[in-house]
Amino acid sequence: MIYLLAIFAFCISLIIRWLISKQHVERGNQRQETIPSVSETFDETAELGNSDTHDFTPEADTPEFKTVAAELETLSGNKPKPLGFIKGGLCFAFTATQADTVITQRHDEFIRLGCYVFRCKQGFGIDGLPDLVGVLPTTDRDVVLEAVCTNGANYDIYTPQIITWLRELEQIQPFILTGAGQDYLEGKFTTPVKDPENLAKKVYEFCPDVVDQGTETVEALANELASERKLFLWWD
Repeated sequence: MIYLLAIFAFCISLIIRWLISKQHVERGNQRQETIPSVSETFDETAELGNSDTHDFTPEADTPEFKTVAAELETLSGNKPKPLGFIKGGLCFAFTATQADTVITQRHDEFIRLGCYVFRCKQGFGIDGLPDLVGVLPTTDRDVVLEAVCTNGANYDIYTPQIITWLRELEQIQPFILTGAGQDYLEGKFTTPVKDPENLAKKVYEFCPDVVDQGTETVEALANELASERKLFLWWD
């Protein structure tokens, strides 16, 4: 009888060990899904800026910038990579949800530290690719756009025109810039959209692809602007 009980206890211990091991494997798989491979996405940031854009190296050597960079590394769980050709700029891989939280909820905090944190590449969750979040040692939205060289070249729209358009927009509908890439930008309106219909027309006139390849109608764009309070411009 004692012999049988010993065998039974041994079998139970094996089952418990197997269950614990299975849980560790599942948790490991979940981590891999949460923090996907980022090498290909980082490679695509090489298109940002050019050799003639701002050199932020001196400003990136300040304690404030290093503090923000260290915080982004901790939050993302990833080592930084260079931000394209932009000297002194860094980018980090985040999930889309993490990126939204870091960029919008901590915008003012990072600005006070002299840094602009913004999304520079969207992964859209495709094949587990992350979003990339860039940081530059500046508080000037225009400097960010100039450094990234955001443009709509296919429509003969270049960075200076985009900056002018955004300045005019800010006078009627305040916003913060939350993302900027080579051919796109995004923002978050800081107040309810006053006149979404006219704003949608204004956006469509300046950036037709948002409707033609996105919402399909200006009316749908107006509804999106009003409900989500987000600005998104993209020139294909």
